[in-house]
Amino acid sequence: MFNKIAVVLRGHVRTWPQISQVVFKNFNKISNLIDYYFITWDIPGLDEDKIIKSFKGQNLVKFIKVNNNQHYNNSHGPSWLANNMYDYLLPTNYDVIFDSRPDIVPVFFKHYHEQLEYTDNSVYVLWESIVTDGNTGISDCFQYMSKDVYKVFCDRYKTNHIMNAHVDLRNVYLENNINIIPSNGFMFYADIIRPTQIDQIYLYESSIDKIWENKELLISLWNKWDNLSEQDKITMLNEQNILLEDYYLK
Repeated sequence: MFNKIAVVLRGHVRTWPQISQVVFKNFNKISNLIDYYFITWDIPGLDEDKIIKSFKGQNLVKFIKVNNNQHYNNSHGPSWLANNMYDYLLPTNYDVIFDSRPDIVPVFFKHYHEQLEYTDNSVYVLWESIVTDGNTGISDCFQYMSKDVYKVFCDRYKTNHIMNAHVDLRNVYLENNINIIPSNGFMFYADIIRPTQIDQIYLYESSIDKIWENKELLISLWNKWDNLSEQDKITMLNEQNILLEDYYLK
């Protein structure tokens, strides 16, 4: 178990208001003290007060909104946002920094609550696997590392996008001699929660076994979002008070 961690939530707000309490509950299982940092895109309709109020009872150190006229894409956007937050992390000593997204719920396996660890000069990621054209990539949506290693991630936006974003991130870490340690379902797990999955968010409060037992349902609901018509997506987002621009809709 860690003593003090930072959790950086970066990206579109999306389903954050619906899943935030589960995120807090799960992080509380692995650290005594937690500082939260939230950075998102400054898009029309963004409700800054609503986001800040969602952290009631938590320690939100910094909230930032960034203009979307630079690096507003899946490749460099994550590191660009992280880079804009990095200096605010510097004054405080943390065991590790968790880098995540507002629409992600992490689950830490019970037998790792007391055993989560950090090895110097390493980054812990969700998975590492072959993703395209025989090239190996890593997950870029949930990871943890030291402050020094996080700087490597923050500077990624300065590199040229050559291949798949997951492949490029892995190459950036390797070029900087960073050890990549994938969980691959053994230490921790995390899911991006789409609007079609909100009614099942309670599953992520329990053990990982509950997620495995309901994995087919969760996958079907994940895919359901992709299969909805644009109008049905707009209707669902409006019903859940989620900005259309969060999902690149108008």
